[in-house]
Amino acid sequence: MSAEAYEPIQIRTAGNHVEIDGLNQADVSAAIDLYQAVVQRQVEARADLSAQVNKAFAEQNLDLISGESQKQVIQNVALRERLLKEEGFLTYASLAELRDSTEKAARTWVARQRDRKELFTVEIRGRTLIPQVQLTSAGDVDPSIAELTRPLLTSGLGGWSLWAWLTNPTGRLSGEVPAKLVRTDMARTHRAAQRYASELRLAQGADS
Repeated sequence: MSAEAYEPIQIRTAGNHVEIDGLNQADVSAAIDLYQAVVQRQVEARADLSAQVNKAFAEQNLDLISGESQKQVIQNVALRERLLKEEGFLTYASLAELRDSTEKAARTWVARQRDRKELFTVEIRGRTLIPQVQLTSAGDVDPSIAELTRPLLTSGLGGWSLWAWLTNPTGRLSGEVPAKLVRTDMARTHRAAQRYASELRLAQGADS
């Protein structure tokens, strides 16, 4: 829809309440209802995906693998559940809404950015999710985060592991979270990502 189809909307704070010009009471109520419905859908989607992660890992026959491997499986379940519940993600459909585009256009955009190592996705039960940590509020690639993800993706780090590294405290940054520290100390955070990428390449060379 074109912007010309709507009356200008102005929002201002007046004391302890908000005044909105350009919308009547019914419009405001409808907007609030829509927002609440979207939030509820996101909560339900995250809960559903967390359940799918747990089910997928639980379906593995843990009796056939070692105790250490069982421990790793359990850790992976907890990690992925935390990422899904706490860090936020978009689907192609919700990204299309955010970017005011079609789902087909969103898929094409994601594929292009992924090919450039500017963006990463994760897969769960055949569904592709786009972690929000790497996106701006408008649904574009966050250039600061891309500076961190690019060398790690090039070094072969997978999407789930990269998502976890960006959003968890790391010893490479004295316990700081990369996605947060990059806002205040880009150079230091970028060096940590480069060192991690180098370690990954060395490990791959040792295994070959």
